[in-house]
Amino acid sequence: MAFNYIFPVNYTLSNNTSTISLNAAYNLYVSNTGATGALIVDGGVRIGGNLHVQGTISTSQGFIYGPTGSTGPAGYVGSDGSTGPTGLQGSNGSAGETGPTGSTGPAGSQGVTGPTGLQGSNGSAGETGPTGIQGVTGATGATGAAGETGPTGIQGVTGVTGVTGATGATGATGTAGATGPTGIQGVTGPIISASTGGTGSVLLYNQSISGNYFAASTLTVTDTINFGLNMVPTAAATYGLGSVTNVLGPSYFAQTGESISTITGATGIVTHNWNTTANWFHSSIASNFTTNFTNVPNTTNRVYVMNLILNQGATPYYTSTAQINGSTTTINWFNNTIPTPVANKKEIETLTVINTASAWTIFGQYTSFG
Repeated sequence: MAFNYIFPVNYTLSNNTSTISLNAAYNLYVSNTGATGALIVDGGVRIGGNLHVQGTISTSQGFIYGPTGSTGPAGYVGSDGSTGPTGLQGSNGSAGETGPTGSTGPAGSQGVTGPTGLQGSNGSAGETGPTGIQGVTGATGATGAAGETGPTGIQGVTGVTGVTGATGATGATGTAGATGPTGIQGVTGPIISASTGGTGSVLLYNQSISGNYFAASTLTVTDTINFGLNMVPTAAATYGLGSVTNVLGPSYFAQTGESISTITGATGIVTHNWNTTANWFHSSIASNFTTNFTNVPNTTNRVYVMNLILNQGATPYYTSTAQINGSTTTINWFNNTIPTPVANKKEIETLTVINTASAWTIFGQYTSFG
């Protein structure tokens, strides 16, 4: 039979001066009714029987322990109740005396494996052991397949050009080929003839003259002649466009050139042939001289320009008097001043000859250079 011992509510045993001892036949309850309540112990509690607690057991200084009882029969496992909230952890009580070791209870089910602890730091490396004996060299393995060809490298700088070799000897001239057959002779062109004083016209339609054309007499054209090349007179022939008595009209040229004759050691009366040129170069002049212009056409209302280039020496000279076809004519000097030649200079004496009413007039200009 079991006996129940009930403490009244808020019954306190303090200062470790009181001891409550219950044998196996007694139960300890703290409650108004013996069913609920709280047991507050400031000292030690030793229970020889059963301790039934429906509330909270708190200890502030030690542990709660009792003798190990015999293992009772396993009760039926009830259904798991819902887990209540975790209460605040109390402070650790003072360690109680170690009770006798009870019989080993049945092994409980294995708990859940805890998380793996942190890895410890590496230990210091041990000393290196002695090198072992080298093993026998194994047989050479088979040669691997050839790798892909790499990209072509950059082209090197072009080398210096070598010295050109000597030119080989000229080969022998080959045999001349046979002369080709003579081409067919072209059609003979029309012959142009004209009588002295005759009139008429010559018409050339898209015709070209590739060789020479010689006019033995006079060719009169009332319109235009277009020349692709040059008009050249025969040797020793006088040649002119138009004539003194038959003026052609205005003439237009891209360039013109004149001939010049050289005269050395002029003195006295010196002939200057107008049929040859209108320009004369004088060197080594011996004295002042008279210029006789010959073959000047005696046609009224005509003008001619004559140039005397004087290469002066230490003693300078000039043409002081002029004749036209042997007839002396006064020189009218520019600014009405007779020129004074200068030694060792190049000087030009220009005489403009005018024929009016069959009378000659000469105007003179004198220029010194160098």
